[in-house]
Amino acid sequence: MKRNRNISVASMIKTLFFAAFCTIILVSCSSKVTHDQIFDKEFDGIRLLPAPDYSDSRMWYENLHDKNGNDADLFYICSTETTDWTDDATGQTFHFADITRNEHRSALLSEMAGVDSLIATGCNFYSPYYRQVTIDGLLADTINFKSRSFAAFQDVEHAFNYFLKHKNNNRPFILMGYSQGGFCVLELLKRMTADVAKRMVAAYIIGYKVTADDLKYLYIKPATGATDIGVTICYNSVDSPDAEIPLLSRGSVIGINPANWHTNATPATLCDTLTATLDTVTNLVCISGYKGKVNKIPYIGRNGNYHTLEIPFYSRVLSQNITDRINAWQRLHLQHK
Repeated sequence: MKRNRNISVASMIKTLFFAAFCTIILVSCSSKVTHDQIFDKEFDGIRLLPAPDYSDSRMWYENLHDKNGNDADLFYICSTETTDWTDDATGQTFHFADITRNEHRSALLSEMAGVDSLIATGCNFYSPYYRQVTIDGLLADTINFKSRSFAAFQDVEHAFNYFLKHKNNNRPFILMGYSQGGFCVLELLKRMTADVAKRMVAAYIIGYKVTADDLKYLYIKPATGATDIGVTICYNSVDSPDAEIPLLSRGSVIGINPANWHTNATPATLCDTLTATLDTVTNLVCISGYKGKVNKIPYIGRNGNYHTLEIPFYSRVLSQNITDRINAWQRLHLQHK
């Protein structure tokens, strides 16, 4: 597939949000939760909505780009797109997404459709709606970051198992998650079995970290180049290491520069105007030359941190890299047939 390589960062960002906005207009949730339907179990003092039924098509964003059955699937997990909400009947505030509320579904759909429009390369694109922790639930009180993230991960694990059994049909697949979604990819890798891992082309952990303890797990293997397979790609972008957000990236022991897929400090030009260089001490990708707007993360954002631009910055190279790794996986497995 030929792609226009003369795309500015600004135009990529506009594409992400415009495509998502157009899709939101077409999709909405018709059901309204009543007080009697809400909250059937406790976790961390927070009552969650009943678990989503992933046999229900409304619990998925899907775009079946692979019309010939020759490519692979991409399983994508959204970043944190939702905010706290209050039950009208009780006045209680909740820190997990309600995936039957239009505003929460629209927020998740915006990212799903936007990422799909930027990076899907002939893959079938699958992304589940899940009861993610809200921005406020994660970041206003970071002491509960891990416990709440694990609660939300249960949905993702169920969705991934359903995907493997009912949608994937034993095809090769890509795992990709952004921010809270990156945390979920990490946890999926820790629980992955050998028969599933052999079909995994690669796992992309975007905007989150991989620690030394994480590397003790068999199927978390750092990527070292552009076409190695069965590996984990991890990156976090800043203008300088001082702009790091510790909660998301400090302590990451792996990193790769998506602009050239090197793990050393060789700089690379990105989108003709930016230069990306991997800091091999912190494993952060340092971007120079960016003059555009940056939306900081609520509560913990820092000037010079590009967490909200991790996919728009690299969408072209991510798209090509997905294709390259799938091709490498297919070549290897054709040799063994």
